[in-house]
Amino acid sequence: SLSDFPPGANAREAMHIDVSDNGSNVFYVSPLNFGGNLRLNIEVFDWQGQSKPAGIPGEISTIMLESTTPLLPGGPTDIFPMAGVSAGTGISSVFTIDIGNCVPVSSAPVDIIVTVESASPANYAVGGGAVFPVTAKLSGYTMYTAGVISSIPNTQPMVSTPNGMLSVYSIDIELYQVTANDPDPGEQATLTYTWSVVPTGLPPSYTLPGDPTPGDFTINYGTAGFITGQGNYDMSCQVKDTSGMPNDTGTSPSPLTVTVQNTQPILSTPTGQLSVWTTDLILYQVVGFDPDPWDSFTYTWSVVMSGSPAVYNIPGDPIPGNLTIDFATAPYITGPGLYDISCEIDDNSGWPNAKGFSASPLTVGVYIPPY
Repeated sequence: SLSDFPPGANAREAMHIDVSDNGSNVFYVSPLNFGGNLRLNIEVFDWQGQSKPAGIPGEISTIMLESTTPLLPGGPTDIFPMAGVSAGTGISSVFTIDIGNCVPVSSAPVDIIVTVESASPANYAVGGGAVFPVTAKLSGYTMYTAGVISSIPNTQPMVSTPNGMLSVYSIDIELYQVTANDPDPGEQATLTYTWSVVPTGLPPSYTLPGDPTPGDFTINYGTAGFITGQGNYDMSCQVKDTSGMPNDTGTSPSPLTVTVQNTQPILSTPTGQLSVWTTDLILYQVVGFDPDPWDSFTYTWSVVMSGSPAVYNIPGDPIPGNLTIDFATAPYITGPGLYDISCEIDDNSGWPNAKGFSASPLTVGVYIPPY
């Protein structure tokens, strides 16, 4: 306690003490609305500390905090046993303490007396008798003025990176989720979530509302307007509290990259007449299907002698999936016999599985008319 020794005692212990309160948010709005957290960084310099195995902490027994007006919730407090310690210079250490639930009585700054008591020797009874009472602790001290703000401080919401399926197809409906935390009273339940899903490499655009369940976002990859094709998309979330203060918004620390895969198109076996004359004009048809809504199809046909490998080099009719064959003039009809007709569909995505083929060919017999 300060009553243990007069101010001149500081001259006997060669300590220097620097204090800052960066990161504090002590506030006073009214007699019923006050609190916050006092964070002090106390740097203690002591030349003798560099010669001690325990360093500066080995030179200290107590770091006592006392405020001249009410501030500390428990009154005078020894923070030495609970303070975090980090290296300062070669002759100093920094002691960091967070004291919550502070009790200021106004928004005026508060003077805090910081007393650092020596571990050894512990008093002033050195050499030719004690100049001060033996009970006085060998100490260094300083006074620091801590600020008190007149509005409730806002804590920025913290948001996780989204989690969910990383590789999807257009037929998929997937749920993605984030967790968010806002310790400010009453704000956790009122957080609003908006999402960004953009092609990888583009800046995020937080315009997509989430699901009714906070932190959830369901994507139907076949109908979502922001999914414009196959490729990689970066997904992130932004969370906003209701404070209206500058730090009211938090975002995912990094995006979740989702790959929208290509779905291979499916093609039916051709349908049409199985036995024809060399003079006939016959329509053959296939049905193609691809759930990817952004794909456009190209149909290419193969007509070869039965048993030969398919060669897809014949364009179809203007109507997709149709091929009209003039058996009298088509250059790939070289005479009577059996021919295999099949089709290839290309979704033009450029992906390895962009093409689909008829499950089996349609074998057509071509005959010379009997007249």
